[in-house]
Amino acid sequence: MASIHSKWSRIDRKAHGMLKSAKVKHRMYPDLPGSPDVLVYPNVLVFMDGCFWHSCPRCGRPAKSRLRYWMPKMERNRDRDKRVSKSLRKQGWVVLRVWEHEVTSNPRKLVERVMKLIA
Repeated sequence: MASIHSKWSRIDRKAHGMLKSAKVKHRMYPDLPGSPDVLVYPNVLVFMDGCFWHSCPRCGRPAKSRLRYWMPKMERNRDRDKRVSKSLRKQGWVVLRVWEHEVTSNPRKLVERVMKLIA
């Protein structure tokens, strides 16, 4: 667990590189509620959710041990994600949530989605 970092993970670096090469004005890790990964100016917040930590329906896998701890934790994570997204939308932000596997497999798609939102 000590090797798990919340900032500048592999997918964060990949997304940052793609946004930067597409000349999309953005800021990594803005100080906003919910800790979004990227703020794309003027009003798009991008959350890049890890498939394990946020229980991806496609490739998220259940924990193999300590199920009494991990199962409720994963459920709390999903509930928190919904609450945070709803709250940010009420404040006027456009919220985009993408899965880790989406960024890993096709980072250009992330840039395309962001470009549609800011256009």
